[in-house]
Amino acid sequence: MNTRASLPPDLADLEESAFRRSTHNGLADIFGGLSLVIFGITALTDIDLLPLGIVVLWPFWEVAKQRLVVPRVGLVRYSAPRAQWLRSRLGILLVANVIVLVFGAGAYLATRDSGPLHDFMHKYKGVPLGVVITLMLLVIGYCFAARRAYLYALGLIALVVGGHLAAVDLGWVILAGGAFFTGGGLLILGQFLRANPKGG
Repeated sequence: MNTRASLPPDLADLEESAFRRSTHNGLADIFGGLSLVIFGITALTDIDLLPLGIVVLWPFWEVAKQRLVVPRVGLVRYSAPRAQWLRSRLGILLVANVIVLVFGAGAYLATRDSGPLHDFMHKYKGVPLGVVITLMLLVIGYCFAARRAYLYALGLIALVVGGHLAAVDLGWVILAGGAFFTGGGLLILGQFLRANPKGG
């Protein structure tokens, strides 16, 4: 869908700039990275931190957005084509997240149980889950023109394959992937804050 067709060129450029400033700020990267860190810690220990992670991280997302993003870029109200385009992309992202959650839950349960699935996951060290998350990152990169998602995908698949070849525990691989995402998000957030000073 051409989101610029219904707007004058100058307004279309302003809307595109506002969209990028309000979405490419590193918060999603940090949120995803911390989620993986929590999942990795849970896989490495007997402490189930997943419910606590959900309770803590969702408010973190909203508070961080209100404190760091909104004062710098404001609340953006998009044109109808842009809003429709964004809704369709968010729908695709939701489906991708559900798929990853299903696979993640299956991988987690497989590490706690016995049977063919446990043996398969033990043998391949989460390579199938890593492939699924990598595919999701590629979808995100395509849908939202987020080129850094391709870098994350490359880094993640390298970690997963490297972890498998080196016989590293899946929990450590997930933890390393989470740290990679979180670090990237913090760098992007720092760039965003410098480029958009509060009140500027």
